[in-house]
Amino acid sequence: MHKPAVQKRCGRPKITCLLHQEGNTVTERTVSVYMREMKLCSVVSKPYCVQTTDSKHDNPNAPNTLNQNFKVLKPNTVWVTDITYFPR
Repeated sequence: MHKPAVQKRCGRPKITCLLHQEGNTVTERTVSVYMREMKLCSVVSKPYCVQTTDSKHDNPNAPNTLNQNFKVLKPNTVWVTDITYFPR
């Protein structure tokens, strides 16, 4: 039997496993019944999903005025960026 990582959110399988580790004999269904009686439910985190902008639009793309020329004479005349996705 696997050892679940406790992260302050437990569902029926994790609670059952923890009870078995403590020496209690109980089934997942019994834990489920008790959880329902106590109005407890597990918290399920949503899977990470990248959300991007709609690329099928009629708006024109910004012109490439830099044209890969990264050498500038003064600071703050050219800015570049990178797109990085962070999970919520």
